[in-house]
Amino acid sequence: MDLAIPYQKLEVGKIHIVPQPNGYLPFQYKDGAVSMNKLFVLTPMLTVAGYNSMNGRIDFEPCESLTFVGKIMAFQEVLRATLLQHQNAYNRGPELTAEEIERGFKNLYHNGRLSCYINMNQAAIKVHTKDGFQWRSIKDGVFTPGKKLRLCIKFSGVKKMLFNAPSGRSGIQFRIDHQIVSVYDA
Repeated sequence: MDLAIPYQKLEVGKIHIVPQPNGYLPFQYKDGAVSMNKLFVLTPMLTVAGYNSMNGRIDFEPCESLTFVGKIMAFQEVLRATLLQHQNAYNRGPELTAEEIERGFKNLYHNGRLSCYINMNQAAIKVHTKDGFQWRSIKDGVFTPGKKLRLCIKFSGVKKMLFNAPSGRSGIQFRIDHQIVSVYDA
C-alpha cells in the first residue's frame, strides 16, 4: 500500500536521493521509523492551463498556494544541490559545475507554472469525486483547460540523460521522474 503526503505536511528535508551508478537516482522519504521508496504527494487545487496529448504534458495556471510553490521550489533546489555534491556516486564523466547542473535540470515549476506528465501508455486515470472514484479515459476531458483538480503525483527519482545536440555539442539533462497517478475533481 502506498501512502500519499498532503503538500502541507511534506518536509523537503526528509527527501533523500539514493545514488546509483546507472544514472538513475531514486528517492527515499524518511520520517522517523517510516521509510518510503516512492514519494506520493497530494497537491492543492490547481487549474489546468493546457494538455498536450502527444507527450502527456499538463501545464497548470500559477498556483495560489504559496506553501506548495515554496515546497516545490525548495525540492528542486535541494535536488540540484544534492546532484552537485554527490556527483561522484552517479557521474562517470568529468565533474559538472553548478551551472551545468542548473542548465540541464528540468524544473517541474518554472516561470510561475507547474508542468506534470501522465504515462502515455495509460488509457485511464483514477478520478475521485464526492461520490467515490471511477476510472476515466484520459481522452474524456479530464485535463480540459480551466478545470480545477487536486493531483496525487508519484515522485520516483531523478533521471540522468545524455544527449547530442544538432550543433554537435553533447550535454546532460536531469529530469524529476514523476507521474500523475490520480486526480480529485472539484
